[in-house]
Amino acid sequence: MKKPKVLFLGTAPIAVPTLRACAQLDDIELVGVVSQPPSKRGRGRKLTASAVHQAAEALGYDVMTPHRFHGAEGDSILSKRSPDACLVIAYGQIIRADHLERCANRWFNLHGSLLPRWRGAAPIERCLEAGDPITGVQLMQMGTGLDTGPVFAERRVETKGHNAQSLTVLLAEEAAKLTKTHLVRAIDGQLEPQHQDENLAVYAHRILRSEGHIDFQGKAEVWERRSRAFDPRLGLRCHLVQPNRTVGIKIWSAHTETSLASDKPGKIIRCDASSLCVSCEEGVLNITSLQVDGKSRLSWSQARSGLAVTTSDYFECQKKRHQH
Repeated sequence: MKKPKVLFLGTAPIAVPTLRACAQLDDIELVGVVSQPPSKRGRGRKLTASAVHQAAEALGYDVMTPHRFHGAEGDSILSKRSPDACLVIAYGQIIRADHLERCANRWFNLHGSLLPRWRGAAPIERCLEAGDPITGVQLMQMGTGLDTGPVFAERRVETKGHNAQSLTVLLAEEAAKLTKTHLVRAIDGQLEPQHQDENLAVYAHRILRSEGHIDFQGKAEVWERRSRAFDPRLGLRCHLVQPNRTVGIKIWSAHTETSLASDKPGKIIRCDASSLCVSCEEGVLNITSLQVDGKSRLSWSQARSGLAVTTSDYFECQKKRHQH
């Protein structure tokens, strides 16, 4: 029996384990890999190929990097490769309707949430910010809507103990497992997809730079969730005010300290060898890792001596902001 020809489209590191899974599948022929063009990254702004691009080349696959897949470049790729199916994960470009029709009902996407919850750009961060105890990855059929297609299969995971980085790594591995067990069956039409309930749809808005700011208003538990959601992309930016200086700081990890009572937002309740506890409007936040401007990320125990914090110092607070 002829193996279905599969075109892989992905860019971000989360897609790499799935690419490797496709390369190991004996029942498909991987006819090419499509990724975003190399971009300038890091302090030196060096032009760097995407994680998928690098992984594909290491595996010996031809990599195509169209600037606009939804234009003539996509037409050319589909005509040249003639795939029977296309698998997309964290690619980062829109696939237009006439391209979807070229492989009717055989465009598949791996999405990092339990749809219809958290459709859109930042499902992993938004599920952590919301405090969802369970999330997962789903194999779905692509359509013209944003993550609106029916779902073939899923793998679920607990979010407890994870930040965005560690949860992304976990979901990447789960996506690869899902690919190994269900992609061929989905291509062959052996799976009955389940349609999403539109009444339960929640949109995962793109993370904005302005969200990476903490003013210690509202609930400590909300800031705890945000510290997990925004690690490692943003952190929570604030300013520590001391008698002779103001220090710019990013909080990377923190948890709610239930043993202490809150005071004025931004007030330092405790700062000893093991903890830096700061009052929020409701509750107390125990900061466990942070980064001083121009320095490396450190645990509180590592950063303590250099900062020389006392309970007379405080963190700047601004007007109350809306909390989700």
